[in-house]
Formats: sequence, structure tokens, C-alpha cells
Amino acid sequence: MNPVITFSTAKNGSKTCSLNGISLHSNYNPEREAQQFVHSVDMDFTPSFILITEPALSYCVMPLKERFPEAKICAVRYCNDFKSEDIMFDRVFYLNTPNYGQKLESELFSYMGDEGICSCRFLSWLPAAKIFSEHDKTAWNSIKNTVKTAHSSLATHSYFAQRWFRNAHIFCNSVKKTAFVKRGNMPVIITASGTSLEKSLEPLKNCRHSYFLIALSSSLLPLLEAGIKPDMVLSTDGGYWAKRHLEELKNHNEIPIALSAEAAYPGGLAETNTVIPLGFADGFETVMAKLCGFKLMNAERNGTVSGTALEFALSITDGDIFFCGLDLAAGKGLQHCRPNALELISEVSDNRIKSKEGRFTRARLNSEALKIYRQWFSAENPRFKGRVYRLSETEQAVITRLGKYENTLGTIKDVDFSFFNTRIAESIKKSDFCRISIENTELPSSSVRAERIKNFIEANSSSEDWLHSIFPAEYLSWKRSIKEREKKFEILKKAHQIAEEKNILATDDASLVENISGRIKFIHGDYDNIKITVQEDLKYLK
Repeated sequence: MNPVITFSTAKNGSKTCSLNGISLHSNYNPEREAQQFVHSVDMDFTPSFILITEPALSYCVMPLKERFPEAKICAVRYCNDFKSEDIMFDRVFYLNTPNYGQKLESELFSYMGDEGICSCRFLSWLPAAKIFSEHDKTAWNSIKNTVKTAHSSLATHSYFAQRWFRNAHIFCNSVKKTAFVKRGNMPVIITASGTSLEKSLEPLKNCRHSYFLIALSSSLLPLLEAGIKPDMVLSTDGGYWAKRHLEELKNHNEIPIALSAEAAYPGGLAETNTVIPLGFADGFETVMAKLCGFKLMNAERNGTVSGTALEFALSITDGDIFFCGLDLAAGKGLQHCRPNALELISEVSDNRIKSKEGRFTRARLNSEALKIYRQWFSAENPRFKGRVYRLSETEQAVITRLGKYENTLGTIKDVDFSFFNTRIAESIKKSDFCRISIENTELPSSSVRAERIKNFIEANSSSEDWLHSIFPAEYLSWKRSIKEREKKFEILKKAHQIAEEKNILATDDASLVENISGRIKFIHGDYDNIKITVQEDLKYLK
């Protein structure tokens, strides 16, 4: 239940308000109060976004737009009483629903992206912060988590960017056979590699022909060992170790693999297996793949390949979607269903010094990423409700039991195989039932693609967009510094022009900037740190 805001008129005739006798704005001149607030904001970079928490009647918006004309102005609301002011903002987020903290994190990241968050100035309207203390605490915890996630995402992107482009170059040159997935309405199962997958294998095998199966690369080995062949495998990871999960596909060239251009895969795989090309909305990798004639299916980045797989599944079916093995929790022992390709590699080097138990412990401690993934799946999303499920514990025979999940995933409901079988039966009975199919496509010849890649690199390698794509973190830092230098230069230029027009004499640039009501910052010096300008300075030095 939202608190009731009392509205009244300030001394200057403007609207003001309070809650329980505590004012949210000045009772004399709320506009001037807002201008002073904006003027006091310390800023050492040019922001792309300004986010202010509960600005109430939003008197600060216009001064913010005047001072930061290039920035998008956003707000986080704690109650519904100020909805009429929302039109003034580029975007408004509300913290008035259950689990709103997690929802805010997801919405901020979705709207701004990692670079936008790293270029955002976060502000707090202090009267509202005091009045809505619990909401404010939640909001700033969410902002803190979002910034942390953005820094991690940008660091990852920067670390892998050059590798991803190299992978894309190989992809565009080496792929021989391509296909796309034709939409239907049959149920889709996505298998992840959590330990609970093991207990799902038998019931999945019993009704294998009733659903379309997307296997995340790390779940491929357990499926094949159980005699379950997926309809396709999906992988978007550009790291070296990710491709080890795909080695087994060399023995199963009949299984198509969905790959983004920057994904890593074993040598020769793209020449033997059919590839379903995926394209993200950003990056030179996608642009280059399109120029080479690849018919790309849309994919979305959201931190985890499970999330990408879910978005992909939503794009190819109107039916139900089920997850298996999506534990998103650090277990006490093995972190993945066996057999696991990376686990098999690690076991070879286990010894008394570097033990298996030590690996398990390190995996449990590294659980921050799992928390981020849980938040994404748990965020309130109307597209998931009633369509996306996670196969969980059942009271049926032991052979069909799943391990109980340690967490919940918001609107993604945990269901058992009894529910699953019922839904499948209902789906198949429908008169408009349509299976999902994989259709082959054609590619230009290798020589044509090689020429297009060469022309693409020559045309773009010296551009600003190229630097942005290949060196994202460095580009962002450089861009921020450039903008700030340009801003400072324009202020100095204006100050000198006015001084010349008005015949104002001054001893330094700072005084000229002060003359035009500019903001300067004093830094404490030291008497021992002096500039030798005149003869008297030498005497002082001695």
C-alpha cells in the first residue's frame, strides 16, 4: 500500500508536497531548490544517462536537461502519486511490486546496457530518500548490483572482444552447410548441465519424439550417453574451453549446431555439421556474417547461454518451453551432470595437491555469476508466465525423480513429469499442431566470402566503430575523456570571449570561469610544492 502524499502551495505559488509533515520540496521556492541541487552535482565526465531516485514533483528535470543536454534523464519511483510527472523523463522505473529490487536490476541493464550504466550518473533526491528509507535502501542496493554487473560484463567483453572477432573470421570462412529453424507450436525442452539433469534423462528418453530438444553444449555428453539425440545443440561462448563440450559432435555430424559468429568450436566441425547461424544485434561479428551471405536467426545477449536459449526457443515455438538441469546453484560436490567434458579433462590432473575436493570448493565459492543468472530468470516477465517451466521434483517412481531445486525462478514455475506429459499430450491433440523443422539454406562460395571479409576489414579497421567493437572498455574511457576535454575547452573559450568583450582583466583562467558563473574546484596544495616564476620565488626556495 502506497503512502498518501499531501499536496500544497509554496510561498512562490508553485506546487509542493509532504508526507506525514515532512516536506519533499521547499515550501518557499521549489524551483530554486532544484536548481541549487543540480548545480551542486559533482561531475568529472559527460554522462550518457542521469538516473535520480524518487524526484517527487520532478523540479530537477529541467535544470538537469539544461546542464546535461546530451544525457537521457531517468527516474526510479517509490510510489504512484507522481505519475503525472513521468512524461518529463526519458524513462521511469517503479519500485512498487514484489521482488522489485531484482526487477529494477534487470530493467536498468536491459535499458542502458553495460556501457550506458558505466556512463550513468546516479543521483538521490535526499528528502525522498529519508521519507522512503526502505525503498531507497532497496533501490541503491539494486543500483550497486547493476553497476557491478555492468563492470563485469564490460570487462568480459573487453577481454574477449579480439578473440570473438578472430572466431568470427574463422566462422565466416569455414562454415559449409547452413540451415534455419522453421517455427511451429510443439513443446520445446532446453537441457542445461546442472546435476539434476541426470535424474531427468530416463523420463526424457521415454517420450523423446514428442518435443523439440535444444541441448546447451555442456549437456550434450550426458544426453548422448543416455541414448538421447538432440534436435540441435546451441553454443555462443567464445572461450577456448567452451569448444571442448562440442568435440563429441565430430562423431554425430547429423546433429545441427546453432552458433553465433563469435562462438568457439573444434576445428573441422563447421565443415561437417550443419550450422544454424545466430546473430546478435550488436558487434562487427554479426555485420560481417551478414555481408558474407549468412541467413542469421536473431539471438539476444543476457549474460548466460541459458537465457539466450530461452529467447531462441520463444522465437521458434508458440508452445510450452521446459528447462531440465537449470539448477543455478552451487552444489556440495559436482557442479555438472556427468559425464562433463571439462570435468573429464580436470580429472586427469587431480592429485593430492590439486585435489577434486579443492575444485569443488572453488566452484562453490564462485557463485556470484549464478546469482546474476537467477535474477534474470526471476525478473517478472509476462512472456514467461504460463509458457516457461522448469522440470522439478515429482512424487512418481524413483526413476523419474528430480533433485529438488534450491531456488525459485519467479514466473517460471517448477513442475514435474506428470504435468509435462499431460501438457505434451494436450499439445499433440490440437488440430493446429505443427512440428518445428530445420530447413537448409545456401551460402556464397568460399572465395566470394573471403573477398567480402577482406573488403569489410579494409573499410572498417580504422573507424571509431571498429575501436568501439574491438576495444569496448578502452573506447568508453577514451570517449569520456575526449568529451570532458571538449566541454572544458568550450567553457574556457566562452570565459575568454566574454572577458575580451567586457575588458575584464584577470590573473588566471579560474577567475575568468568564475566570472561567467562557472564551477571551479580547488585542490589543496603544499607550500613546498611551488612554481618558480620570478626572482623572489628562488629566494623563498632557498
